[in-house]
Amino acid sequence: MACSVRPTPLGTLNQKASRHLCYTAHMPKGSNNANKTECIHGHEYTPENTYWVPGKTPEHAERRNCVTCRRRRGTEWQQRNPDHIRRKHLKTRYGITPEQFEEMSIGGCDLCGKVHASGGVLHVDHCHDTGRVRGVLCSACNSGLHTVEKMGIDAVAAYLIS
Repeated sequence: MACSVRPTPLGTLNQKASRHLCYTAHMPKGSNNANKTECIHGHEYTPENTYWVPGKTPEHAERRNCVTCRRRRGTEWQQRNPDHIRRKHLKTRYGITPEQFEEMSIGGCDLCGKVHASGGVLHVDHCHDTGRVRGVLCSACNSGLHTVEKMGIDAVAAYLIS
């Protein structure tokens, strides 16, 4: 069946836009692939597994995405872009860049002074009340300091004295 959609007064459309107009011109709003019961990977479209994407303009129909496939694509993207994830985490959580973290990490742990090899992990130490970054700590010092903060320094000092 030939498409009866005419070119716009602004000029001729490219082939992709023409096909899109031809495809959507015959469907009422909201019926895009309405008869499909599963995505192209075989996941069923259920209310829990359906993410509705609004059309770019009011004339375009909504389309649905499979939540399972969307999560998989997101996970794959995160695995391909670990530097972006690390940069975003440091910036949004602590307000520092990876370069600032590396600079802070040069001397090793700020409490015990251990310089960790490439496999060692240093953590950003920050005040949980104000969010102020205090430095970097190794895992042992970080968890120990967290325990002291939770219990209070007086309780820990009383225990050590006894």
